[in-house]
Amino acid sequence: MHIWNSTRRAVLTGTALAGLLLLLPITNVQAQYACTTNNNTLTITKYTGSGGSLSLPSKINGLSVTCIGDWAFQECDTLTNVYLPGSYTNVGTYAFYSCSNLRNVSITNGVVSIGEAAFDECSSLTNASLGNGCLQIGRYAFAGCVSLNRIHVVEKRPPIGD
Repeated sequence: MHIWNSTRRAVLTGTALAGLLLLLPITNVQAQYACTTNNNTLTITKYTGSGGSLSLPSKINGLSVTCIGDWAFQECDTLTNVYLPGSYTNVGTYAFYSCSNLRNVSITNGVVSIGEAAFDECSSLTNASLGNGCLQIGRYAFAGCVSLNRIHVVEKRPPIGD
């Protein structure tokens, strides 16, 4: 679908752009992440990509990604939206600390634990959605999120630390 702007140039709508992005080949995904291996699964320990809207990979080099390590995305100012697929079980301590332009976080049912201060100082974060598998949210997980309008927890509410 095209929408024409005032100079008669085609402008893609957000939906059309998202569909177009799905058609593009994903190459060298593993180059964006430093990982450690544990029992044939991976933990992301560092992100080196360009940011923007990010749907984290469920597999890298054939191994399931299950965790985001401590400090893995710290101060990634270019990150705006994050989606964690169902293979993830844990978000580490300070995992997204001070990602100042992060606006939306969607965490699926697989995540059972969000570490202490995981999203601390994400000052632009306005929405967080947590799946019903989340059993523990660490202390200060959303401290300093001054723009946070809502945390949507599906079905049951996990215990939240101080």
